[in-house]
Amino acid sequence: MSKGKYKSPAPEAGIVGVKVLDKNGDGYDSTIIKGIEWCIANRKRLKLRILSMSLGGTVNSPCSDDPLCQAVEKAIKAGLTVVIAAGNSGPGRRTIESPGISPSAITVGAVDDRRTLTQKDDRITSYSSRGPAPGWRKKPDLVAPGETIISLRAPHSKLDRELPYLRIAKNYFVLSGTSVSTPIVSGVIAQLLQRNPSLTPKQVKSILKKNTFSLKLPPNTAGSGEINARFLL
Repeated sequence: MSKGKYKSPAPEAGIVGVKVLDKNGDGYDSTIIKGIEWCIANRKRLKLRILSMSLGGTVNSPCSDDPLCQAVEKAIKAGLTVVIAAGNSGPGRRTIESPGISPSAITVGAVDDRRTLTQKDDRITSYSSRGPAPGWRKKPDLVAPGETIISLRAPHSKLDRELPYLRIAKNYFVLSGTSVSTPIVSGVIAQLLQRNPSLTPKQVKSILKKNTFSLKLPPNTAGSGEINARFLL
């Protein structure tokens, strides 16, 4: 146990894990879509409010022709706030991955917070995917810490076996990427919804973007800025 040294943005949140990828982290759009549909069908029974997706793939078409993107849009219409990794294919333009191209989702890029409390020295990571998304939509929506983030270790997983030097003590693991930025934003949303359960996905997105910390970067690099949970205080 970390005895409080490592703590998530929403340590008391209930989590339902929906496995849609194999042991190597690979999977099919059809399987991911089934997972999204399962969340929609069970949202009331399990009191699901947030769908956090640390995955993505190559964009071959606009959202209107992308089945995975369309499944995300259905989840949002059903009342789920969907948070998706932008991808790690930066710094080139038009590198946002699917389903992060979804207009209604909250697409998350990554910054290096340099392990300081102040956000003034935070920098966008080179690998964080950039917009625009198809249709010249501005993406990502915002960014969050994603460099050398410490979280729970998954013993005997592929990453655990191949990268043992990334283990922190016995129970923790350090990783980088927009896939670890995404759940940080999801945690902030959980805190926001705990305070105001009546918020819609559209309202949640608007509130987060309105309260970001400006990195003075173009919208297609860092969205509206870096997630800033201080407004919850």
